[in-house]
Amino acid sequence: LMFGTPEVLMSDYTQAASPKTISEKKLPPVAVLIEQLEKKVTQNPDDLRGLLLLTNAYMSLRRYADAVPLFERWQALDANNADLLARYADALAMANNGDLTGKPTALLEWALQINPNQIQALWLAAMAADEQHDLSTALVYLTRLQGLVVDNQEAHKEVTAMIASAQSRATTPGVKPSSTSSTDPALNP
Repeated sequence: LMFGTPEVLMSDYTQAASPKTISEKKLPPVAVLIEQLEKKVTQNPDDLRGLLLLTNAYMSLRRYADAVPLFERWQALDANNADLLARYADALAMANNGDLTGKPTALLEWALQINPNQIQALWLAAMAADEQHDLSTALVYLTRLQGLVVDNQEAHKEVTAMIASAQSRATTPGVKPSSTSSTDPALNP
Protein backbone atom coordinates (compact mmCIF):
# COMPACT_ATOMS: atom_id res chain seq x y z
CA LEU A 1 0.00 0.00 0.00
CA MET A 2 1.40 3.35 -1.02
CA PHE A 3 -0.19 5.85 1.33
CA GLY A 4 0.75 5.08 4.87
CA THR A 5 -0.97 3.08 7.53
CA PRO A 6 -4.37 1.83 6.34
CA GLU A 7 -5.30 0.71 9.84
CA VAL A 8 -6.21 4.27 10.71
CA LEU A 9 -9.24 3.82 8.48
CA MET A 10 -10.63 0.81 10.33
CA SER A 11 -12.48 2.19 13.35
CA ASP A 12 -11.26 5.23 15.22
CA TYR A 13 -8.88 6.71 12.69
CA THR A 14 -7.49 9.24 15.14
CA GLN A 15 -5.61 6.49 16.98
CA ALA A 16 -3.64 4.07 14.82
CA ALA A 17 -2.58 0.70 16.15
CA SER A 18 1.03 0.04 17.00
CA PRO A 19 3.21 -1.55 14.27
CA LYS A 20 3.29 -4.82 16.25
CA THR A 21 -0.52 -4.96 16.42
CA ILE A 22 -0.86 -4.03 12.75
CA SER A 23 1.29 -6.89 11.56
CA GLU A 24 -0.80 -9.37 13.54
CA LYS A 25 -4.10 -8.29 11.93
CA LYS A 26 -5.49 -9.30 8.56
CA LEU A 27 -6.44 -6.09 6.77
CA PRO A 28 -9.46 -5.73 4.52
CA PRO A 29 -8.90 -4.78 0.86
CA VAL A 30 -8.01 -1.16 0.16
CA ALA A 31 -11.38 -0.56 -1.50
CA VAL A 32 -13.13 -1.50 1.75
CA LEU A 33 -10.88 0.79 3.77
CA ILE A 34 -11.52 3.68 1.37
CA GLU A 35 -15.26 3.04 1.54
CA GLN A 36 -15.15 3.13 5.34
CA LEU A 37 -13.23 6.40 5.31
CA GLU A 38 -15.62 7.90 2.73
CA LYS A 39 -18.50 7.04 5.04
CA LYS A 40 -16.74 8.71 8.00
CA VAL A 41 -16.03 11.85 5.96
CA THR A 42 -19.66 11.96 4.79
CA GLN A 43 -20.84 11.70 8.40
CA ASN A 44 -18.34 14.33 9.59
CA PRO A 45 -17.77 16.70 6.63
CA ASP A 46 -15.82 19.24 8.71
CA ASP A 47 -13.33 16.71 10.07
CA LEU A 48 -9.94 17.94 8.85
CA ARG A 49 -8.18 14.69 9.80
CA GLY A 50 -10.68 12.62 7.81
CA LEU A 51 -10.35 14.95 4.81
CA LEU A 52 -6.56 14.68 5.04
CA LEU A 53 -6.65 10.89 5.10
CA LEU A 54 -9.14 10.58 2.26
CA THR A 55 -7.38 13.13 0.01
CA ASN A 56 -4.09 11.32 0.65
CA ALA A 57 -5.74 8.03 -0.29
CA TYR A 58 -7.28 9.44 -3.45
CA MET A 59 -4.04 11.12 -4.52
CA SER A 60 -2.07 7.92 -3.92
CA LEU A 61 -4.60 5.95 -5.94
CA ARG A 62 -4.48 8.59 -8.69
CA ARG A 63 -8.15 9.40 -8.15
CA TYR A 64 -7.46 13.10 -8.66
CA ALA A 65 -10.98 14.04 -9.75
CA ASP A 66 -12.32 12.49 -6.53
CA ALA A 67 -9.77 14.40 -4.45
CA VAL A 68 -10.63 17.84 -5.89
CA PRO A 69 -14.03 18.32 -4.15
CA LEU A 70 -12.48 17.20 -0.86
CA PHE A 71 -9.69 19.76 -1.27
CA GLU A 72 -12.35 22.40 -1.95
CA ARG A 73 -14.15 21.47 1.28
CA TRP A 74 -10.84 21.35 3.17
CA GLN A 75 -9.86 24.76 1.83
CA ALA A 76 -13.16 26.22 3.06
CA LEU A 77 -12.23 25.00 6.55
CA ASP A 78 -8.51 25.87 6.46
CA ALA A 79 -8.15 28.64 3.86
CA ASN A 80 -4.65 29.89 4.67
CA ASN A 81 -2.82 26.58 4.76
CA ALA A 82 0.04 26.76 2.22
CA ASP A 83 0.59 22.99 2.24
CA LEU A 84 -3.09 22.40 1.51
CA LEU A 85 -3.13 24.99 -1.29
CA ALA A 86 -0.12 23.38 -2.98
CA ARG A 87 -1.67 19.91 -2.75
CA TYR A 88 -5.01 21.25 -4.01
CA ALA A 89 -3.26 22.85 -7.01
CA ASP A 90 -1.53 19.54 -7.70
CA ALA A 91 -4.85 17.64 -7.58
CA LEU A 92 -6.52 20.14 -9.91
CA ALA A 93 -3.66 19.94 -12.38
CA MET A 94 -3.52 16.15 -12.29
CA ALA A 95 -7.30 15.93 -12.76
CA ASN A 96 -6.80 18.14 -15.83
CA ASN A 97 -4.02 16.14 -17.52
CA GLY A 98 -1.20 17.99 -15.75
CA ASP A 99 -2.34 21.46 -16.81
CA LEU A 100 -1.22 24.00 -14.21
CA THR A 101 -2.77 27.05 -15.90
CA GLY A 102 -5.63 28.95 -14.32
CA LYS A 103 -6.81 28.01 -10.84
CA PRO A 104 -3.82 25.73 -10.02
CA THR A 105 -1.41 28.61 -10.68
CA ALA A 106 -3.55 31.01 -8.61
CA LEU A 107 -3.55 28.52 -5.71
CA LEU A 108 0.24 28.16 -5.96
CA GLU A 109 0.72 31.92 -5.91
CA TRP A 110 -1.53 32.14 -2.84
CA ALA A 111 0.40 29.33 -1.14
CA LEU A 112 3.68 31.15 -1.80
CA GLN A 113 2.30 34.39 -0.37
CA ILE A 114 1.50 32.49 2.83
CA ASN A 115 4.76 30.51 2.86
CA PRO A 116 7.38 31.58 0.32
CA ASN A 117 9.39 28.43 1.07
CA GLN A 118 6.63 25.85 0.57
CA ILE A 119 8.57 23.26 -1.44
CA GLN A 120 5.73 21.68 -3.42
CA ALA A 121 4.32 25.11 -4.32
CA LEU A 122 7.74 26.31 -5.49
CA TRP A 123 8.26 23.19 -7.56
CA LEU A 124 4.85 23.37 -9.22
CA ALA A 125 5.00 27.16 -9.67
CA ALA A 126 8.35 26.77 -11.43
CA MET A 127 6.85 24.14 -13.72
CA ALA A 128 3.83 26.36 -14.42
CA ALA A 129 6.03 29.36 -15.23
CA ASP A 130 8.23 27.21 -17.47
CA GLU A 131 5.17 25.86 -19.32
CA GLN A 132 4.11 29.47 -19.94
CA HIS A 133 7.64 30.24 -21.24
CA ASP A 134 8.15 32.62 -18.33
CA LEU A 135 11.72 31.53 -17.76
CA SER A 136 12.67 34.44 -15.49
CA THR A 137 9.94 33.57 -13.02
CA ALA A 138 10.70 29.85 -13.30
CA LEU A 139 14.35 30.59 -12.46
CA VAL A 140 13.37 32.67 -9.42
CA TYR A 141 11.26 29.80 -8.07
CA LEU A 142 13.86 27.16 -8.94
CA THR A 143 16.70 29.11 -7.34
CA ARG A 144 14.73 29.46 -4.12
CA LEU A 145 13.79 25.78 -4.28
CA GLN A 146 17.39 24.72 -4.84
CA GLY A 147 18.40 26.24 -1.51
CA LEU A 148 15.60 24.42 0.29
CA VAL A 149 16.37 20.92 -1.05
CA VAL A 150 20.11 20.99 -0.50
CA ASP A 151 19.88 18.06 1.95
CA ASN A 152 18.04 15.88 -0.57
CA GLN A 153 20.65 14.89 -3.15
CA GLU A 154 18.20 13.57 -5.72
CA ALA A 155 15.88 16.59 -5.55
CA HIS A 156 18.83 19.01 -5.50
CA LYS A 157 20.30 17.37 -8.59
CA GLU A 158 16.97 17.55 -10.42
CA VAL A 159 16.41 21.20 -9.50
CA THR A 160 19.96 22.06 -10.57
CA ALA A 161 19.32 20.38 -13.94
CA MET A 162 16.04 22.30 -14.30
CA ILE A 163 17.86 25.56 -13.59
CA ALA A 164 20.51 24.76 -16.19
CA SER A 165 17.84 23.91 -18.75
CA ALA A 166 15.87 27.11 -18.10
CA GLN A 167 19.05 29.21 -18.21
CA SER A 168 20.13 27.71 -21.51
CA ARG A 169 16.69 28.25 -23.03
CA ALA A 170 16.62 31.83 -21.71
CA THR A 171 19.82 32.59 -23.59
CA THR A 172 18.69 30.83 -26.77
CA PRO A 173 18.11 33.25 -29.68
CA GLY A 174 14.41 33.86 -30.20
CA VAL A 175 13.49 33.05 -26.58
CA LYS A 176 12.62 36.12 -24.56
CA PRO A 177 12.76 36.17 -20.79
CA SER A 178 9.50 37.42 -19.30
CA SER A 179 8.86 40.90 -18.01
CA THR A 180 8.34 39.43 -14.52
CA SER A 181 11.58 39.71 -12.64
CA SER A 182 13.11 38.89 -9.34
CA THR A 183 12.23 42.41 -8.20
CA ASP A 184 8.59 41.31 -7.92
CA PRO A 185 7.94 41.22 -4.13
CA ALA A 186 5.61 38.22 -4.49
CA LEU A 187 8.53 36.26 -5.90
CA ASN A 188 11.14 37.48 -3.46
CA PRO A 189 9.80 37.80 0.06
